[in-house]
Amino acid sequence: MNNPCTKVIIIANIPDYRYAFKFHAFDFMALPINEQKFFHAIDDAIFYISTSSKEKKIKLQTSTVTLNIKPSQIYYFEHNSRKVIISTVQGEYFGNYTLKRLREKFCPYNFESPHKSYLVNLAHIRYIKGFDIYLNSGVVLPLAQKRAVHFKSIFQSYIDRRFEMK
Repeated sequence: MNNPCTKVIIIANIPDYRYAFKFHAFDFMALPINEQKFFHAIDDAIFYISTSSKEKKIKLQTSTVTLNIKPSQIYYFEHNSRKVIISTVQGEYFGNYTLKRLREKFCPYNFESPHKSYLVNLAHIRYIKGFDIYLNSGVVLPLAQKRAVHFKSIFQSYIDRRFEMK
């Protein structure tokens, strides 16, 4: 399994539980399926996914404080005059990071670079129009013309994945 949050329920017409161990199955059911047991397994899997996927906080050092913040609370990072502006739901902070270092750290949390000076959280994008990125916070960020096609493709893939999850 690549993702430990994935819950596999194996349904087979032979009562051979060996496959359940091979695939790290969450549950194993032999046919014919008992409807009540099936829905109970689904409910259990949903419960475990929702409780185990609690978002972890990340520590960021700013010029004034150490932020212990969830990636979902960050709107974007902006490189400006040798400093990085960290725009969050709580406000803006300044830090001594490179966007390359931040990109490596936040890429798993759906942050992408629409412009050489920005790293944006895809979850906070309301829409993209032309070469402007409109965030839920009301801020408008630039989209570099050279990166537009690639960035829009990444954003569309992100939206598709979110839609499939619901």
